[in-house]
Amino acid sequence: TGAAVTVACTRTVTGAPASIVVGSGTTCLLDAHITGAVVVDPGATLDLENSTVAGSITANGSAGLRLCGNAILGTVTSSHAAGFVLIGDPNGGCAGNAVGGSLILMANTNGIVVVGNTYGGSLIQSANSGSGPLPGQHKPLIQGNTHT
Repeated sequence: TGAAVTVACTRTVTGAPASIVVGSGTTCLLDAHITGAVVVDPGATLDLENSTVAGSITANGSAGLRLCGNAILGTVTSSHAAGFVLIGDPNGGCAGNAVGGSLILMANTNGIVVVGNTYGGSLIQSANSGSGPLPGQHKPLIQGNTHT
């Protein structure tokens, strides 16, 4: 692995919002404690780092998703993403996540790296495609994740 992926934030949120809807642009949630759910609308990007989410994260048709070093009590779902999806990659500077529910990864088409996470439910992945950010990485990388 070893994929350093950065994003440019158009909105940054810290503190303790009840829930978040990422409607457009790139929203960065940094050291936040979200007491509800996070929803990423089609075409929007979420960068969630070192935060706690009491609910689930749902991204359908996102322009990108980056989750690093978080505690997520619910399920993480990424489907039909048109941009790169990164959910943990400790060797690439993105700490793994502790997911209380399932990791559901369906039909993401522009590369996906899911490495070094723990999850309490199921790891479901199907029809993901695209290259990762590293040379020679021609297919999705989903490995080193642990069921707890």
